[in-house]
Amino acid sequence: MSLITHVLLIAFSLGTANKFSPTILGIELFACMIIWSIESLFFKLMFYLDSASPRLFELMAFIGYKFVGLAISDLVKILAGSRVIANCVLGYFCFMMCVFMVLLYFTYIV
Repeated sequence: MSLITHVLLIAFSLGTANKFSPTILGIELFACMIIWSIESLFFKLMFYLDSASPRLFELMAFIGYKFVGLAISDLVKILAGSRVIANCVLGYFCFMMCVFMVLLYFTYIV
């Protein structure tokens, strides 16, 4: 759901700048899905090399939380009109996701 919200907010921001095209929706969704899949497989490989074994769909669910941060960052960029503030919000969410993934990792080790 946050993936679709992220794509729609990108489309909305492009629409307000008169740069919207319907193909943007498909291109952005496809790019997000490819990146999401590659990230999931990368994390699965890293967990495998460390002898932990979370399920792939669990990892995809946890990695999918990044779209919440991206959607909020997009919304801040639309409302505030400042890319700097949006990048600060995105940096905060990236930091919190790193903390979340480290905690997830330690629960699989213990």
